[in-house]
Amino acid sequence: MVKEHLCSKMKSSKIIILSGSNGLYNIDAKKIEDELKIPCMNFGLHAGMRLDWLLDVGRRIVHPGDILVLPLEQSYYENGENWNSLGGWRLRNALAWNLDSIQRLSTTEKIGAYCSGGNLDLALDLITEKFQSIFSKGTPIAQIPRLEALESLTSIIERFNKAELEGKPYPFYQCIDDHGTVLQTEMSQFNGKFVPVTSPGKICPNTKSLLRNFVDEMKNRGVHVYFANSPYGVEGKPKENWRKAEQSFQEEIHELGTKLIDNRSELFFPRKLFYNTALHMTSRGKELRTTILIESIKKILNETQNNDIIREK
Repeated sequence: MVKEHLCSKMKSSKIIILSGSNGLYNIDAKKIEDELKIPCMNFGLHAGMRLDWLLDVGRRIVHPGDILVLPLEQSYYENGENWNSLGGWRLRNALAWNLDSIQRLSTTEKIGAYCSGGNLDLALDLITEKFQSIFSKGTPIAQIPRLEALESLTSIIERFNKAELEGKPYPFYQCIDDHGTVLQTEMSQFNGKFVPVTSPGKICPNTKSLLRNFVDEMKNRGVHVYFANSPYGVEGKPKENWRKAEQSFQEEIHELGTKLIDNRSELFFPRKLFYNTALHMTSRGKELRTTILIESIKKILNETQNNDIIREK
């Protein structure tokens, strides 16, 4: 909410980085803005969001002339729409924050979402006598107490603006700067497994259709959409089979009507640069990843300018 508010105050054309939490941790939007002299907002959000929700955010925040960069997490390309992610996390958050995503499902899809997300009580409610009351055009009665406990969007923005006006610290800035980037330390704590360097290769059909429609819509709105890689932790020299996967992925992105602006191997980083997960980097890692992204954006800006010159001739 606060990020949308900050983004709305930026002039277009601007650069928006939209992704899950890897963008939040790994990309310094202020550094991009300072280097390129173009307003930039880090719209990295949080883990486990459904891809359709993420794209809905993109629809709300862009304006003609904007550059939208999507460094999506690798898992989105394999199957970004599972409801049972993280033990039903997506379902619980949909019921609390994104009820429209539930309401627009068919009855069969709703039952499937509830069952796979581990909320069997709601699935039974849907099938039994509460069907009409829960899924009428109004708010589902089972969710009213939870929704009433939430602070309104208007109230949150009013508190934010008041704190800004009075020069008082706002909780948002305790962990995120005014360009939307998380403030982490140099500490390297991650000891788990990394994302395979062969992921992604092919994009799953449902995700590909969702992304193709989104790219087309953005083009019609005068927004430039590009994809970028998420980071990979590597230990030793990776096997060469990642090259075939990368080529396949680049071809898939090209079929969406856009391009991948960096190379996978540019995003191979040692374990010491990862903070607390396989996708969250330390501040040093963020610095390196941001520098790579700046160079990638410079290239597409030059290409755009050259194309404009050619069209003028």
